[in-house]
Amino acid sequence: MKSVYFRCFGVLCFILCFSCSNDQESISVGEDWINSEVKVYTFDTLPIEASTIQFDSLIVNSEDNFLVGSYKDDIFGRTTASSFLKFTGQTFTIEDEAEFDSISLILNYDSYSFADTTHVQSLNIYRLAEEIETDENANLYRNSDFEIETASLSIFNYSPRPHQNDSIQINIAADLGQELFDKIQNDEISSNNDFNDFLLGLAIVPDSLKNTSIVSFSKENSYLRLYYSIKDEIENEDKFIDFSINASESFHQIKDNHQDTYFLGIEDQLDQIPSSQTNNQVFIQSGTGIVTRIEFPNFKQSLNDIQGSGSISNAILNFKIKVDRNNVNYGVKDSLPVYIINKRAEVQGHVYNYLGTQSYAQITQESDEFNTLEYSLSLKYFLDDLIADTQNDDQYLAIYSPNFNNSVDRYVIYGPDAAEDNRMKLQITYAIYNEDE
Repeated sequence: MKSVYFRCFGVLCFILCFSCSNDQESISVGEDWINSEVKVYTFDTLPIEASTIQFDSLIVNSEDNFLVGSYKDDIFGRTTASSFLKFTGQTFTIEDEAEFDSISLILNYDSYSFADTTHVQSLNIYRLAEEIETDENANLYRNSDFEIETASLSIFNYSPRPHQNDSIQINIAADLGQELFDKIQNDEISSNNDFNDFLLGLAIVPDSLKNTSIVSFSKENSYLRLYYSIKDEIENEDKFIDFSINASESFHQIKDNHQDTYFLGIEDQLDQIPSSQTNNQVFIQSGTGIVTRIEFPNFKQSLNDIQGSGSISNAILNFKIKVDRNNVNYGVKDSLPVYIINKRAEVQGHVYNYLGTQSYAQITQESDEFNTLEYSLSLKYFLDDLIADTQNDDQYLAIYSPNFNNSVDRYVIYGPDAAEDNRMKLQITYAIYNEDE
């Protein structure tokens, strides 16, 4: 990694390859570049504090998918995703001679899943007893909740096939379908408002006692379908009406049970669990709001302790994650987004690179022997801003996973006090232009 690291600085840093020791060499680089001697230091010993935090709420109704299922692991405990769906119709006309056949909820996969899909999953379908209402900003959150009726409209058992271009069809209680059919046929339901007054929505609730998987379905390609037919002496004419999902007022609710886990003490997003209390590890879990928080305490003072005037030539945060190679369903992503947060864990903005685009932690090394992946994140410009802002030290980093609001991917990251081969490190290359005598 170090050879790759230094090549990124071009010929100059190839020549000026120094360790952090007392016998630093000094060379003159000529007046065309700078009229002084330059010393370059590289070190990875600056203190890092890593902790795990959990955001209070995640906006989930803006996503194109919804999640359903439940799984449990030894680190994160149980994670359960239920979905609350509101429907909208376009057609409210049924011929007088038509007869009701059935009603079904048809859900199309959107290819994402997490955990073991080979197990049979059980879903319960309930009618909503309360209207889905967004907040003043038209948002619904992963912990939003609405009342459901006690009687199940359907119990559906299936083995998920999320990577097939396919769907599942859940037959709904005929009583609901017959009533809806009659009201449309009798012009008691003639508009979408009438329809929503009759059916506030449906909830899909998994069996939370089973350890199965969490599966994603497409909002756009899933719908409630009312089947009916017109009898004929020769052949029946089969027809249907589809009620599509109202995407902005449908969402997945994600609950976490942290009993017997490291996260039991988290009550709000101001709570931090330092890596020293979690076996020198920190964590990320999409969907539940768990992220890794990074702080560089006394960073400015540490650089001030270096004699002379200088600047950061480069800064790379390196960290490793544990990979569970026995479970191919615990996939990891090639890059992880990183945001700047304040003390209240409120997002302030992105971390940027020298091109002015968002910087990501990227996989740079893989070890099959030790089941680890190493990520690297360029922090030069973040640290430059931190040094320049003398009035504000309220800047920290939060490492997310991609698709943070609409998946349940999880990561286990080695902290700064882990074993030397695995520990989180901030590699600094620092150039001194004028050393004080």
